[in-house]
Amino acid sequence: MAEEIAYSAQDCPSFEKATENLKRYLNVEVSESLVRTICEKIGKIVYEEDLGRAEETYEKPEESIPVLHEKEKKDGILYIYADGSMINTIEKDKDGSTWREIKLGLVYYDRNSVSRKNGKLIITQKEYVSYLGSVDVFKRFLLDAAVQQGYGQIKEVVFIGDGAPWIWNMCDEIFPDAVQILDYSHMKENVYKFSKYLHPNNEQDMVIWSKEAMDKLDNGKIEELICELPVMEDRKLPSDVPNLREYITRNKARIKYVEFIEKGYNIGSGAVESGHKGVLQQRLKQPGMRWDKRGAQYIATLRSKKASGKWGAVKDCIAVA
Repeated sequence: MAEEIAYSAQDCPSFEKATENLKRYLNVEVSESLVRTICEKIGKIVYEEDLGRAEETYEKPEESIPVLHEKEKKDGILYIYADGSMINTIEKDKDGSTWREIKLGLVYYDRNSVSRKNGKLIITQKEYVSYLGSVDVFKRFLLDAAVQQGYGQIKEVVFIGDGAPWIWNMCDEIFPDAVQILDYSHMKENVYKFSKYLHPNNEQDMVIWSKEAMDKLDNGKIEELICELPVMEDRKLPSDVPNLREYITRNKARIKYVEFIEKGYNIGSGAVESGHKGVLQQRLKQPGMRWDKRGAQYIATLRSKKASGKWGAVKDCIAVA
């Protein structure tokens, strides 16, 4: 029954809705507060189990990551994604609520995915990890997830993310062998933001400038584009507008899209962004919701397990507890 309550609590859009479903489908009356308590208790058990394993993986990589000769490794690509989004949390020390970033990672082996004719990617086996807090802890969960999915046993590793510095610093540390790719959609979005800044009152010029810039990127003319971009001072730009010349220069090795496409690599992070919506935001970012940090983490842990097809691990934790 505890497992059914936890499953319903993480799966429904609210604890209130979970109590309604338990009454409707199982004819069990449980108060909203008890549903929350049981769900968070089980989430805490699962979270601590995962954290312990992740700590061991990070501290003793030589014992966790297989050292294989290249010929012994499996053909294919291990894809690793990381991204962050904001949720509203209750902060006692800040006298009210604030917004905090919750980080989500996704890892999968490309042989466990199928591309449909419409271009949609169906991943049949994957691992989600989530953490509300610092990258120092999140990176441990992500490394452990990568090991679970075959890191060290697969010939190629590709890491895809947006332009956030914490993502690439983390990748440099724990996945030094990975090919780093800046998400194409984020690159395009930043080009359009900068173009709109240059042409605030002329949409036609904005569109033309953006298209010409993207054409150069699409044809591998990165250096040519950098030379044509104006030199700007960050302090003179609005906070939501990137210094495009500096941004592209910093990410030159990550935006070789022509080369990446020729090698058959994905160049977009849509998989992890859709994960943010489906795994985290559908439950943690409903209108009016504010979360205690620990409660949000425990819900996110349970939803990550479910989305990874690993609810059995939750059952195992409950059985041991």
